Amino acid sequence: GEYHGAEEDYRLRGQLQTDEDGYYRFETVRPGHYPMGGTTRPAHVHFNVSAPDHAPLTTQLYFADDPHLGEDDPCGVCGSGDPTQIIELTEPEKAGIRWKGTFDLVLGSA
Repeated sequence: GEYHGAEEDYRLRGQLQTDEDGYYRFETVRPGHYPMGGTTRPAHVHFNVSAPDHAPLTTQLYFADDPHLGEDDPCGVCGSGDPTQIIELTEPEKAGIRWKGTFDLVLGSA
């Protein structure tokens, strides 16, 4: 529910590269909610994406079952009102992983 800065070694942050086909995968804990502007900010994950010859993209994803999504979301204008930034989570068949979701990031089209 809180951001971690340098004094906490930037916990819950990472950097990765896609494979040769542009696919990526990461595992994390599900983020928490936090107060913002007299209401509650929905759980979300930020992405900063870059590639040569493309403008960088900063975006975030939200979770479809989050009760804090909606008109009262203090950041509705920055993403949670955009259905392309809201993912469904499903329980995978693989043991040891609780939830699985897909979030496509597009820097440009052919």
